[in-house]
Amino acid sequence: MIRMIFFDLSQLTNSVNIEQMINFTGSVEVGRKIGALAGKHIKPSLLELGGNAPAVVLDSADLKLAANNIVFGGMLHSGHICMSTARIVVVDSVADELVSELEAIVKGKLPRNMVQCSILAC
Repeated sequence: MIRMIFFDLSQLTNSVNIEQMINFTGSVEVGRKIGALAGKHIKPSLLELGGNAPAVVLDSADLKLAANNIVFGGMLHSGHICMSTARIVVVDSVADELVSELEAIVKGKLPRNMVQCSILAC
């Protein structure tokens, strides 16, 4: 059984009844309070906080596919979801080629004045 509780942050107090487990996706600020509440009641919690999901690209990667997935992950829902690709960790030996692949995809999808900013962030 799943019991969902919807509340305003100001209503989050020690009086909230936690039956089995807490699963929360959201900000670090709220997650900290929920984690403390779960600890007080000795209840398991799963907290997905803050985003900044990295893409890790190794030298064995299909770079065209990796670049496509990085762009998709960063642009999905305009980047406003917890698992948006916000950082890229790439092995130095393939970094230049990955940037070239990213440029090719981004140039076809974004207005010209946005492309330079996007590539500089890589």
